[in-house]
Amino acid sequence: MFNNESYNISKVRKDRLKSIILAILILSSVIQVGILWAYQTTGIPFSFFLSIFGESNPGNMANIEEKAREELFKPYRLVISNGDEAHWLVKENEEIYWKITEEVQKYIKRIISSKQVESGTISTEEWKNLLLKKGIFIEFRTGIKTSLARWFLNVKGDSSESPDSIYKIIMLPDEDINLNNIIYILGEKKIYKFVLPFQKNDMSREEYNKIIKRFEADSSRIKYSMGLEIDPEGNSPFDLAYDLLCVIEDVRNDIRYDMSPYLEFSFGPDILNIEEIAKILLGNEKESYDRYVDRNNTMVFKNISNTYRIYRNGFLEYRYTQDIGRQGRGDIAKAFEKAFILISRINDYLLDSQASLSLIDINEDNPDYYEFVFDYIIDGYPIYIDYSDENRSYKHAVTIKANGDRIIEADWLLMNFYKGMNYAQYSISFEDIIQSVFLKYSIGSYSEFSAKNMMVGYFIDNSYKKELPPVWIIEKQDAGYYNVSLLSEEDE
Repeated sequence: MFNNESYNISKVRKDRLKSIILAILILSSVIQVGILWAYQTTGIPFSFFLSIFGESNPGNMANIEEKAREELFKPYRLVISNGDEAHWLVKENEEIYWKITEEVQKYIKRIISSKQVESGTISTEEWKNLLLKKGIFIEFRTGIKTSLARWFLNVKGDSSESPDSIYKIIMLPDEDINLNNIIYILGEKKIYKFVLPFQKNDMSREEYNKIIKRFEADSSRIKYSMGLEIDPEGNSPFDLAYDLLCVIEDVRNDIRYDMSPYLEFSFGPDILNIEEIAKILLGNEKESYDRYVDRNNTMVFKNISNTYRIYRNGFLEYRYTQDIGRQGRGDIAKAFEKAFILISRINDYLLDSQASLSLIDINEDNPDYYEFVFDYIIDGYPIYIDYSDENRSYKHAVTIKANGDRIIEADWLLMNFYKGMNYAQYSISFEDIIQSVFLKYSIGSYSEFSAKNMMVGYFIDNSYKKELPPVWIIEKQDAGYYNVSLLSEEDE
């Protein structure tokens, strides 16, 4: 009797142990399938576990569009004009910048989602004339495809006359005699005109006019002229863009610009421990990766499909190592979504910086993927890079190649930036800028000089120091750019 009971208890225990082991094997299989499914369906080279265990994940699809919209779908230049040859740049750190940006996003959303919007097209000559009218001028650093704009703005519908892309916008609240706001969009192939009624929650025509009057009354604001106003007949020896902003003043006290005299920076991730970086990059999938530091002090993380390398200068490289085949690029919004999830993860966990990223180019030359290019930007000031080491040259902060299925490659020069606490005054006279460019680049004649855009920013090359002074960046009409130092009071 005693022996039978012992036997039965032992058998029950064995059966329970078998059940537990079987459950563990089934759970392991589910997780392995989940990891494979997650990567194949999302194309993101990290952690299925973060989502199923509810850990903090910047790739959470519930808020990814909103995060991308706030960080990347915003104007590079926002200009307010009074229609009387006075234009004011609005900085990103001003409340009015975000208020107007939100309004413009609302109008774009209506334009690309509604079939009831009155629309048409205009000529390039008409666009030039619109630049001088009273209203709002907005420019992105690159044209945004409408399908990508729909993703940014979470638009599900379609419109009868959407622009092919969105590069520059002119908004003229005063143009229509009825209660309509007029929006012009410079796309890739056409210039579009849209007539949209003011709605209850929109900024009113009166509010726009109050903003312009407030800017006119603020003597501390710098007034800019546009290239078209400087040379309306096209007789200048310079090749200037119509919407180039520059300062033409006689009184030097009126052309001073206050900004931080330097920017501190460092290369590399904020974390140097390979195990910590593995957890950040790979989450709980890190155990499926081999990881080591090679003889060149490069951190390497690799499995059968993915390889990460972080070089000692802070350069991060990702490669998908399987053959992608010839399946085409797929949807640009899906490709960008994958790129942005990777960007968010690295920005949030590997860097400790006051700078953010700005989308500067979308290359569609390759039929198998999109190439998204980003540069660093801080408080609206772009950071240009022309830096090289023994292995490669660096022209941009981040380049990501992705298609609708997955990220294929990613290159990122990891850098942390911090603003200086002091401020200095600089001259922003167009004459001073031209003289500095001609002197530095040994330009022999006026006809050799061209300017598409001019902005204050920062520049990193091989002569870098740990502190970057502000410079003028003058983009040429064809390609490339000049950079010259801002002249401070001490330089004059």
